Amino acid sequence: MFKRNHLSTAVLAATLAVGSTAVVAQENVTSTATVTVQNAFTLTEVAAINFGTLRVSQDAVATTTTAATYTVPADGSPATTGNTAGEAEITALVAGTPGQYAVTNAAPFTVLTISDYDVGGVRLVNASAPSTAPGFTVLFDDATTQIVGGINDGETLNAGTTDLQTDVNGEVGFILGGVLSTEPADIDPYIDGAYTGNYTLTVQY
Repeated sequence: MFKRNHLSTAVLAATLAVGSTAVVAQENVTSTATVTVQNAFTLTEVAAINFGTLRVSQDAVATTTTAATYTVPADGSPATTGNTAGEAEITALVAGTPGQYAVTNAAPFTVLTISDYDVGGVRLVNASAPSTAPGFTVLFDDATTQIVGGINDGETLNAGTTDLQTDVNGEVGFILGGVLSTEPADIDPYIDGAYTGNYTLTVQY
C-alpha cells in the first residue's frame, strides 16, 4: 500500500513539473508586406496607315460638291473608291495598307477599349503645296478595325463592345482601316507630293 501511494505521488510530481516549465528563450522578427501596382502597359505602332499612291482629279470649272473617297479596309480585302464622274475622282496607282498596333505587358484576359480615333477627321496636307491647295480628310469612325491576337483573334472590333481582350500573356493587337476623302469645296488641283497628318489612338483599361 505504501509503495503504491509513493508511486502515485511521484507521477503527479513529474506531471506538475512538466506543466509549469518556464519559457527560457524567445525571438521576434518583423517583416514587410509588399504589393506592386502596374496599371501601365505598352502600346506600339507596328505600322501607320498608308493610303498608297493615288491619282486625284477634280473639276476645274464648276465647284466640286461631292468628295471622292478611298477606303482601306482592316480585314485585308481590296481598297475601294467612291467617285463622282465630272467632279472628284480617285484612281489607285499603289494600293494603300491599314495601320497596325500591338499591346503588350497588360493584364491577362482583360478588356481594353480604343477611346479616341480622332473622330472629327484628320487633315492631310502637302507641305510643298501652296496654302490654297486642297488636302484630304481621313475618317476613322467610318472605317473598320480588326482584332489581332488575344482571345478574339480575327474578329471585327465594333464600337462599344468588350471584344478587345488580352491573352494569357497580356497581349493583343488590332488593325485599323480608314477612309480618305478629298475636299469637295475646292476646285484647285491637287499638287504632286506626300500629304501627311497626325492622328492619335487612345487605348485604355
